[in-house]
Amino acid sequence: MDAEPVLLITEDNDDHFLLTKKYLEQKGITKRIVRFTDGRSLLDFFAAIEAFDLPLQGTYVLLLDIDMPKVAGTDVLRQIRQSTRLKDLPVIMLTAFADRQTIDRCYQLGCSAFFTKPLQGNDLVDVLKSLSIHLPAGRTS
Repeated sequence: MDAEPVLLITEDNDDHFLLTKKYLEQKGITKRIVRFTDGRSLLDFFAAIEAFDLPLQGTYVLLLDIDMPKVAGTDVLRQIRQSTRLKDLPVIMLTAFADRQTIDRCYQLGCSAFFTKPLQGNDLVDVLKSLSIHLPAGRTS
């Protein structure tokens, strides 16, 4: 049986994080949420996984804010895609404001999907399903 994914949410704004978490909870995704408040701490987490050759247990999905302190979301995405072990990690970009150039840049860097905040509808759930991410039974539709 597949495990519920570990959702890594990189969001510096407390209100945006709480809205995203509430959205996920409404979709039945209530466990295995890990928050990072800046791009550097997320990269440090991945560096530890790589340095110690830790297994990438479970399925990780990254919800990554573009406008992050210390290391911008687009720079984090670029570094993830350059990593041999992390290059296939599903990365879903989130932002409160986006222009066409920013969206295009994120897709050029290899994001799996792009959404503006706050999340609404079932678009995120549909993307997770299309990426073959196991979702908990319940309110995911």
